[in-house]
Amino acid sequence: MLPQAQSPTGFGATVDETQAFPIPVKAGWNQIGNPFLSPVEWDLNAIKVRQNGETKTLTQAFQAGWVEDYAWGWDESKDALVYDSDIIPSVSGQLELWKGYRGYAHQDCELILPPPSESKGRGRSSAGR
Repeated sequence: MLPQAQSPTGFGATVDETQAFPIPVKAGWNQIGNPFLSPVEWDLNAIKVRQNGETKTLTQAFQAGWVEDYAWGWDESKDALVYDSDIIPSVSGQLELWKGYRGYAHQDCELILPPPSESKGRGRSSAGR
């Protein structure tokens, strides 16, 4: 509570919604969020992971043991799995605005989120585990 009315001052800049956005992650659990002003689909082929100059799809990075290929969010009163909804239709298939998520990395690397315009619906094939 403040003694008088205050107007908050914001600062910063929005990210370019046409460019991929890298998020550095460390080995272990990481808190991540959607940096864009539109939802980002949790697409196993569109999300990339970069380590030591090598870039793989999320599926390939999972298979190489770099990261897990899912995240956890909070759905009103419980943890909610975030995964590719083309593979598991009953889960949340996107990173929503203004929410935090947890992902696990086995090694330090970068999670590279595609711009929202490059999410689903572009004729990709599903990838299995």
